[in-house]
Amino acid sequence: MKELIKKWKERYKDAKRAVKAKPHILLMCILIASVMTVGTTLAWFVVSERKVNKLTTPPDQTFRIKVLDIFEEPPTPPGKGDSFAKTVGAVNVGDKRGLVRVMLLPVFESDDGTLLPASFGDQLIFTINESNWLYGGDGYYYYLHILEPGQDTNTLGRNLFTQVTLSEDLGDEYIDATLRIEVKCEAVDLKQDNYRVAWWGSASVPSDTTLQSIDAILAGFVA
Repeated sequence: MKELIKKWKERYKDAKRAVKAKPHILLMCILIASVMTVGTTLAWFVVSERKVNKLTTPPDQTFRIKVLDIFEEPPTPPGKGDSFAKTVGAVNVGDKRGLVRVMLLPVFESDDGTLLPASFGDQLIFTINESNWLYGGDGYYYYLHILEPGQDTNTLGRNLFTQVTLSEDLGDEYIDATLRIEVKCEAVDLKQDNYRVAWWGSASVPSDTTLQSIDAILAGFVA
């Protein structure tokens, strides 16, 4: 656990440096939802940690887009193959429009501190709302709309997903393990090419075909 916390702190320091290096990026929130496995069922507790960096430009406007993460302990602890409600999206609490992408990092840690395989599609399963989000193949899910001030994806019915399922193939090594789903949200303003430079490192159209499909949509939103 100490090693995991150390790695997380290093990631946060890297994120802070990235924000300073690219001031038009807003790295808004990181939320951690935790689950502890007991025996063959899951007993639940929730921990949240928020790291917020605000970008104000111009002085009378605030650019602030946050992770939307809704999770409540289910009445009956789920087991292998069962699903639980967890909603992930974004909310614009500032007064500037923005584009959004989200990264998910599941972490399974055994009771002795060993990190176990954890990935969506294998140990964890969820269904992406592909009408409103696309996976870029770079670890991020891209929101295919402008997020206007005061909007949130939950009210709009555009969350990334609303349910997670535990694989039926989880082995005994996952008993008494802790699951953390780390959610990172990044947002960028609508100035020309800002999202390309901030997210892909160049003002040019990306060479990757998947990102090209996403770029074709986002390019229609910027001025």
